[in-house]
Amino acid sequence: ASIQMEAIVDMPKQLTQVNINDIIAIDMGIKDFGIYGNKNTTTKVKNPRFIKLHEKRLRRLQQSLSRKQLRSKNWEKAKLKVAKEQRKIKNQRKDFHHKLSRKIVNECNVFVCEDLNVKGLVKNHKLAKEISSVGWSQFLTYVKYKLERKGGLFIKVNRFYASTKLCSHCGHKKTDLQLKDRYWVCPQCSTKHDRDINAKTNLLNEGIRLLTTNYNIQVV
Repeated sequence: ASIQMEAIVDMPKQLTQVNINDIIAIDMGIKDFGIYGNKNTTTKVKNPRFIKLHEKRLRRLQQSLSRKQLRSKNWEKAKLKVAKEQRKIKNQRKDFHHKLSRKIVNECNVFVCEDLNVKGLVKNHKLAKEISSVGWSQFLTYVKYKLERKGGLFIKVNRFYASTKLCSHCGHKKTDLQLKDRYWVCPQCSTKHDRDINAKTNLLNEGIRLLTTNYNIQVV
């Protein structure tokens, strides 16, 4: 059965002014799925690691499938079990993304994130499984369409912006910062930084700058 419907939806008003507390930035990660917040708040969201949770069972089912005679009835049954387990992982991740994106959109009018090069990142074989598991692209897609439906603005900061290496207090750039350095002290102003919180703050500040310069929106 097919039903066609037509609905009239009022166009949301375009933003001309936004309160600074209604701007949220997020730094995406693997250890933590994301660190997000506005000027006064910061929330860390743990990475659910759905693939890892189901890894043993999925591997066992795939091994069972490989032992079956190709195209036999038992092979078909084993194939369905593998597909069911994979669908369960996909649905759990989708549910997590929908709930978190809805929570964030309800709390802001402007959302700022980094323009992640996911295709490039998954080429790193050490991180490929973890990056594929978190599903950053799907999550950001959900945030974008939900925010735009309410008249909000979705901003991507250039991927070459050094959000992690810049001191959010004085602007000094620590060029020798390594991936293993989760905490660091600014050599210029002596401010101690949590790597991810500092990145979120820098993305927020850059988003505010883009709002005023590129979008002509007043931040109050």
